[in-house]
Amino acid sequence: MKKIYLFLLVWLCVASCQQEKVTLCESPVCDKYITIWENLFKSRNQISDEWFNQHVSLVSTETTSWVENESFLVHYQISIDWAKIDLHDKLAIKIHQDELYFPKGTLPLNLELNEAEINLCLDHLAFGSQMATVNPISELRFSSRKQALAELERLADHVQLKPRELYFKKQKPTFNANGNPYLPAFGVIDNEANQCISGEIDLVTGIGEINLTTCRIY
Repeated sequence: MKKIYLFLLVWLCVASCQQEKVTLCESPVCDKYITIWENLFKSRNQISDEWFNQHVSLVSTETTSWVENESFLVHYQISIDWAKIDLHDKLAIKIHQDELYFPKGTLPLNLELNEAEINLCLDHLAFGSQMATVNPISELRFSSRKQALAELERLADHVQLKPRELYFKKQKPTFNANGNPYLPAFGVIDNEANQCISGEIDLVTGIGEINLTTCRIY
């Protein structure tokens, strides 16, 4: 009887391990670019292997083709303390024709780009390239979403706010993202008067921002 129990225990352990293993790639191209994505994500955000393994979970990948270029899309989730944030990065992996605002002749046409060339596209946000800026922290200023929302409502003079999905601010040509997660929220001051309020709070620094806005746009 003990042998049977031992066999069942081993079988359940093996089955559990097999279920947890997720295969995102089914082609050499995907294998190549998921590795490049991971390398660039770590180097651009100064993230260690240990932090990456503890806080990043890959969800899916996809290769898309456009008139100008081909792109490699990565969907993943960042977990920090109680917060879980879904992110989507986009890498240009092959250029079919030059982009108007990108120097001609900088990248090879109709050839798979290497890691340095993909990184260059990210630097210039060229061909729709985008990679999240993530600050490799392990703890947040607030112990829960509820506590962060309460602080934001205090800043909003205690107007009741409805929280929205957590997010990281995107890098833009005129804006450098700090890599911290944010909690956005929205509330109604006077619906008939079309007066509403929106705000967001940095979950690392605790700095919040409140803005008056309209509830509807006519």
